[in-house]
Amino acid sequence: MAPFVSAVAAVFVLHPAAQAGTIVSGGVTLSYRQDVARGLVLESVGDALEPAAFTLPDADLWELELREVATGDVVRITPSESAFDFAIVERPSDLVATWSDVQSDLLPEAETFTVVVRARALDDEPIVTLEVEVTTSTASFSLYAIRFPRVDVLSRGTPASQVLTFPYVGGWLLPDPIHNPAVTSGLGIPFVHPGSLSMQWMAYYDSSEADPALVFLGTRDATGHYKETILGRVAGDDGTPNGMSFTLRQVPEDNLAADGDYSSAFSFVIGVLRGDWYDAARFYRSWATKQPWAAKGPMRDSADFSPRIRDAEMFAAFGQATGPSDLDYWARDLEDQRDYFGVGAIPSFVYGWYDGQFDTNWGDWFPIIPEFVTSGLAVAEQGDPFAPYVIQLAYGTAIPSWADSYVPGYEGTPVEPWVVLDEQGERVYEPDSAGNPSGRLCQAAPFARDYTTHVADRLRAEAGAGGIYLDVFSFAASQLCYDTSHGHAIGGGDYWTQGKIDLVQSLRDSQRASDPDFFVYSEAENEMFLGVTELTYAHNTGDTTEGLLELAPIFQTVYHDYQIAGTVAPVLVPGALVDPLPLLARRTWSARLFFGHAPWAGSVLSPTSLADQMAAYPSYAEALEMVQRTMAVLSQPEVHAQVALGERLRDPPTDAPHVPPALGDTFFPYGMDQPVVYASAWRDPDTCGMGILLQNWTDDVDPLGDVAGGERTVSTTIDPSAYDLPTGPYAITLWTEEGPEEEGLADLSEPWDLVAVVPERSSRFVLLTAADDRCAPQNGGDDAGPDSGAEPDASQPDASTSGTDAAAGEPDAGSPPDASIGGTDAGTDASTPTVGDAGLDEAGEGSQDAGGRDAGPARDGPGSEGGCGCRTHGSAPAGGLWIGLLVLLFAVRTNTSRVRS
Repeated sequence: MAPFVSAVAAVFVLHPAAQAGTIVSGGVTLSYRQDVARGLVLESVGDALEPAAFTLPDADLWELELREVATGDVVRITPSESAFDFAIVERPSDLVATWSDVQSDLLPEAETFTVVVRARALDDEPIVTLEVEVTTSTASFSLYAIRFPRVDVLSRGTPASQVLTFPYVGGWLLPDPIHNPAVTSGLGIPFVHPGSLSMQWMAYYDSSEADPALVFLGTRDATGHYKETILGRVAGDDGTPNGMSFTLRQVPEDNLAADGDYSSAFSFVIGVLRGDWYDAARFYRSWATKQPWAAKGPMRDSADFSPRIRDAEMFAAFGQATGPSDLDYWARDLEDQRDYFGVGAIPSFVYGWYDGQFDTNWGDWFPIIPEFVTSGLAVAEQGDPFAPYVIQLAYGTAIPSWADSYVPGYEGTPVEPWVVLDEQGERVYEPDSAGNPSGRLCQAAPFARDYTTHVADRLRAEAGAGGIYLDVFSFAASQLCYDTSHGHAIGGGDYWTQGKIDLVQSLRDSQRASDPDFFVYSEAENEMFLGVTELTYAHNTGDTTEGLLELAPIFQTVYHDYQIAGTVAPVLVPGALVDPLPLLARRTWSARLFFGHAPWAGSVLSPTSLADQMAAYPSYAEALEMVQRTMAVLSQPEVHAQVALGERLRDPPTDAPHVPPALGDTFFPYGMDQPVVYASAWRDPDTCGMGILLQNWTDDVDPLGDVAGGERTVSTTIDPSAYDLPTGPYAITLWTEEGPEEEGLADLSEPWDLVAVVPERSSRFVLLTAADDRCAPQNGGDDAGPDSGAEPDASQPDASTSGTDAAAGEPDAGSPPDASIGGTDAGTDASTPTVGDAGLDEAGEGSQDAGGRDAGPARDGPGSEGGCGCRTHGSAPAGGLWIGLLVLLFAVRTNTSRVRS
């Protein structure tokens, strides 16, 4: 790459005195200062409302790691510890800064290097991109790594209400990050992308503000280069923590060779948005869905996406994770569940197909045990596709095929040459769960590809597998390999990620030659593999820990319509004698639906397998009935298109009361206390509108403390601007177990109050569809991101991610009685009829959204949803519109509607 300086007519300033400047464009302002000691210092970053919304204290912008070729020792050099000549080229929207002839006491006197940094504000986005170029003249040192940029951000507001949005697998919200032990214990520890970081962005803000300014940090790497994010803390002069430090560590290719050079293969971005984590996620989506991993399109549009996964209504797990399984119940349970839950084929993930202990002696897969062949062929024959467990990231050294491979093309040769080689020239080994050493296979080498394909070949041909499960594959961090015989670059680069993508694509191509719908399944979400894996489960997301870690559907907000996610965790345990367990199972099962995970079945959710438990404990039967009722709603095609395949939108605020978790519970969206009715919002872009899923997991006998379980009336306010819905009339359709019911029209010319009755242990889905053909893209494109300069709508709840909003979802105090649709309203206005309405919720229980968080402010103008860009779906039959027009007269007057059960 040519030096950045050559791109702009230069005005050079050598050894400048303190001199300030700004980069302004696209709604972002980045302020900087020339500094004698550091060359260039970033001072603040802001938006149109606050040009200096976040203070960036003095810090070295870069740090080089140089490795002595002879000894392997690494030295770290920053500008403030060096001597250099400095020059800067400035324009209103960009700059180029050059540190030339950099000398350090840590290097021989004759050895120097040059660093060039370019910063550029984009015209159409509220971010500044940063890139680096390094050229060395260091005969005895290699350019080992570059820490760039190093960005320190002082805290804004009150530390206790600050939030760090962190894309660890499914997504974390870390409260009070500068004091949070969950963060501080990880300070200085690199988080790798691609790896445990499923996406390449973070956001930091004070959730107590009405319309928070959040600093957005990330990278725009389209091909998956090895990179590390390192968190740190900023401390004041007295040592008190007062901010966060973010460092990106980049590793060049061939980083052991002397006189190494490096030029950024991707940009780092920094900017300021308005809103909360949801707005940041939607902003990221506007870029991410245009990248190579999303090129095949979302599930609903991709011809490459296996219909076995796209069309499935439930998913399952079978077998024992401890060793060979007795799977004679497998086909029976699947047939049993398809009938009981009223669904089609159930894809399953299965353990126990080989004669060995789980998680030991990886590679020792064959022969497939006869019992599995018999059961697998029977399951395939009845139309239920399955994916056997395989881990192909490592290979056991204690098995015969370690020295004598069974993989075609490698027979009679050892596996060892295909193991990762580290920078000292040593092979990399790791123990399996029994302590046996295993070689870590290089995923960019041809053996890993051919080995994985061979295992899939045999499972499909011999046992009828319709897919394969690659354990840990998506979650496993990228590696650095230095074996030149593997056919890839050595050191840093994107070869590891691209090797894994090629591995899966090759496997899919080979299997689809015989089975066109073959699918690949893996552990944990990661954006880089969206185009080649249809299904993941979020095993590595973690669990909510009060005050330290909150789970949020961050990955689902960005990518829900591109991949199915779920869990293999049992929801009921046959043989358990603790009667409250089904209560926990009902809540956890419902919480995962709210999160965006697919409905789960399996041997632990089978009426036949649980017959004894259901006979002894009626609550087991009630748990299965809840799943049955919910699936009767979710399996209807119009609902499936929204909830399974659509975009996950902002959580609608509701007045559902929250209850503390029961003993033994683990999975909590957001905070620990959970709502008795989960409310989530979804959109199928082929439908001009949105849908709301309401899931009541309680029973009227549940021990919920001061809150009564059972049937619940829930209210929520839908602001069209928060979902970027074109204003006007919308047809309301309510889905129950029996099917759709027309509920008239709602006027979404302004925020609209929905009141719905949700029976105990059941779901309701409410779809709002434009009642005419007015839908068209509202802002010239999909997912354009939040309007960085928009003022919040004063009528909206705040964007806090902590605490409660007592007004969220409640009708205005001065509004007329509800414009209810038919029937009798026993709890509000006796003269206003409704059907199936059990009355409003208990007074004084507060008002929170489905995750214990406010819905956040509306985004004025082009919003975070990026425009409807859809067509009228016609979900509500036209015959109901005449009655609906009469109802609209009430809706216009009161802007409140009630849907019945």
